[in-house]
Amino acid sequence: MKTIEIGTAKSSPGAITYGHIEGIELPTGGFERIPVIIAQGNSDGPTIFLTANVHGNELTGVAVIHKLVTKDIVANLKGTIIAIPTLNPSVDAKSRAKSISSVLIGLIFIEIIS
Repeated sequence: MKTIEIGTAKSSPGAITYGHIEGIELPTGGFERIPVIIAQGNSDGPTIFLTANVHGNELTGVAVIHKLVTKDIVANLKGTIIAIPTLNPSVDAKSRAKSISSVLIGLIFIEIIS
């Protein structure tokens, strides 16, 4: 089975691994940490990529990812789930687009991941 690494998360067959991608620089110093979850089954299969919270007022997807990616699903999984439960962790929940750094995160998250 192929090992998948995204940021500090590294897949492991039959397990859920957690890590982060270092994102944008924060005005207070340091960097935003974008969480990454990789759930890999014990058998080869397709890979699905799930994201949530591109905009601050889109919180439902965060809960959906955490309800979906569990030990129970990994036990029967054929393939891999890569999930980023929040692409924009510092955004104001009342705002649709801008993070505390005033960057439109939806325009740059692809660059961060690649």
